[in-house]
Amino acid sequence: MNSTPNPLRCPAANRPHQFGGTVAEATTEIRNQFIRKVYAILTVQLLVTGLVSALSFWSEGYKGWIQSHPSLVWISVRSRPTEP
Repeated sequence: MNSTPNPLRCPAANRPHQFGGTVAEATTEIRNQFIRKVYAILTVQLLVTGLVSALSFWSEGYKGWIQSHPSLVWISVRSRPTEP
């Protein structure tokens, strides 16, 4: 019988870079990677938000379309996550 672990049953067996604890318990390298990932996600979200805002600010056609469909605003307000 083969004694090497099956990567499908134990996905972290051959990947020492994966960490099973909290970020505070991780090595400095793993914490830095986590911070980079979080800031990358925030940067992308801010860029997309800025682009949509710029589009609605400078494009009269888009602005008119949004203003002629107020139900979309209410759908977005009603579909936001609620507080626990």
